[in-house]
Amino acid sequence: LDERNEWWFATNDIITLYDDIILRNDQIFILRWIENENKWISYNQKKYMNIRSSDITCFYRNEKNLYVGTYYGLLIFNINRKKWILLDETSDNLKSDYILDLEFYDKHLYISTKSGIDLLSVSDNVIIKSNEFSQLDNFIIKDINIHKDNIFILSEAGLLKFNASEKKMFSLINDDFKSMIIEDKNNFLLSKKNKIFRYDIEKNKKNTLL
Repeated sequence: LDERNEWWFATNDIITLYDDIILRNDQIFILRWIENENKWISYNQKKYMNIRSSDITCFYRNEKNLYVGTYYGLLIFNINRKKWILLDETSDNLKSDYILDLEFYDKHLYISTKSGIDLLSVSDNVIIKSNEFSQLDNFIIKDINIHKDNIFILSEAGLLKFNASEKKMFSLINDDFKSMIIEDKNNFLLSKKNKIFRYDIEKNKKNTLL
C-alpha cells in the first residue's frame, strides 16, 4: 500500500480477479489496485527475463517511480513511461543483490540487503557512497524502521539505532531476532523463534510478551 492508497502485488500463482479475468504469472510481473476506483492494472517486465514475480521481496513507491526489491537487485519502474531499470551488485555496487527491505527517509531510499545497507538518492536513482553503515557490511539486514530521526535496524548482529541528525550508531539489543514490527509510536514488537518481545523506544527496555 503506497501513500496514494494504491496497492501493489507480486503475482506468484494464477490470480482470478473476476469470473472473466484470469491472470497468470508468466503473463504479468506486478499488479496495481487503485482502491478508490476499484481499478486493476497489470504490468509486464520482459527486460530482465531472469527475474520473475516470485523473486520480489518488497515495494516502495516515490512519486512516479516504483522501487521493487528482488533476489537479483533493485528494479526501478517508471510508472508513467512504463520503463524498467535494474541496479545490481555487479554494475552499480550494491552490497548484495538480495534485497530484504526498502524504507524512505530524507530524500533517500534505505536498502536492506544480505550484506549491509545501501543508500539510494531518489532524485537521480544513484547509489550513494557512504561509510555511515560500514560496520554492518557483510551482515544480513533483516528490516529497517524509521521513527522521527532514528533509524532502527534489525540485523543478525542485533537491534541497532542510527541517529540521522547526530550521525551516530547505537547498539540496543545484542540478540538475533527474526522480525520487527512497529506497534505504535513508542513500541516495537520483536520476534525470536517462539517468543515475542515488546521494545519501548523511549525507555530503551525490552519485555517478554509470549
